[in-house]
Amino acid sequence: MTAKRIRSGRSPQRRVRRPLLGAFGLAALCVASCTEDRLVAAPPSVSGGHATDVQATSDADRGAQDSGGATQSAISTSVDGPAVGPRVTLSVLSVEGDTLQVQVGLRDIPDLFGIAAHLRVDPAQLAIEAVHGHPVLGDTAWEPRTLAVVAGPRVLLGGTRARSSGSSTAALQGAKVGDQAWATVTLRKLTADDAWVEFDPERALARGADYTVLKLGWQRLLVQGGGAR
Repeated sequence: MTAKRIRSGRSPQRRVRRPLLGAFGLAALCVASCTEDRLVAAPPSVSGGHATDVQATSDADRGAQDSGGATQSAISTSVDGPAVGPRVTLSVLSVEGDTLQVQVGLRDIPDLFGIAAHLRVDPAQLAIEAVHGHPVLGDTAWEPRTLAVVAGPRVLLGGTRARSSGSSTAALQGAKVGDQAWATVTLRKLTADDAWVEFDPERALARGADYTVLKLGWQRLLVQGGGAR
């Protein structure tokens, strides 16, 4: 008796993308690998004039000498990238010697439900000393969820919201972001060479409540001076 292969009468199931129901899972997943859906607005290259939101200079080390006789110049910074429209910003909070604090911010995003990105540096030029995440996208009905983790020469960032009140089956709602701090990153300049703090365009993703990919501008920061010459 020949055995027959029994086939199910069910038609093959297609994989269906679900909306952002796993709120914190979105941020964690995108932080780990944002390759399928990418934001096309990569950090712009420097050519000629560029918008500058923040510039900072420290005079503490100008002309100073260390015990080995090497001189240090003051750290100066300039921001490159969009200064208007929906964007992720980089601004310098403070500069002290070779250490600077940089704030990552979210600006003018009308309907943001989840965002994730990799902030990267050249480890030969800059060392990431610490990172502190700030609550974003929360309000009276939604709790903020933020992820900020150092992974080698990168800071893995995520932000989303989870419903704290109302029906669990109600429609998702994005946050109207005017100006929110996403994270504060402490960096130390290792050499006097120019160094960039920038987002990896292959690891940057933001979505609205209807699961659409949001097109954002991503700033980058040029750090000059500091370190031993």
